[in-house]
Amino acid sequence: MTPPNSFIREKPGVYWVLAEYKPSKPPKKNPDQMWEVRTSQRDEKTYCTCPDWPRRLHRGDGEAVCKHIARFRQEQPTRKIVIMDKEGFLMVQRSSALILGATAATQPLKVKRANPLTGGK
Repeated sequence: MTPPNSFIREKPGVYWVLAEYKPSKPPKKNPDQMWEVRTSQRDEKTYCTCPDWPRRLHRGDGEAVCKHIARFRQEQPTRKIVIMDKEGFLMVQRSSALILGATAATQPLKVKRANPLTGGK
């Protein structure tokens, strides 16, 4: 795959980050959280990491465009992007789960045992 002309960073073999946007209401647990508009290196299709994008995708009423992808298109109107479809998204989720599963398998297993004197607390 050919990398885009410009991108913020990449996860080699997985995706390029084209843009980052702060949530309109950042969560208290992670106030520095950013949503990323990404292009898959596998098929060069674009998607967003915000929680609204998969909902729009599963709705099935045409192209899944959240406000972050819409904003990216508005900021860079000459840049052509192809929005990822549902099948591509499910493939990305499956491969991410496999990668995370392989990573978890190499980590030591931590077990928290219940304390019988405190009723398991």
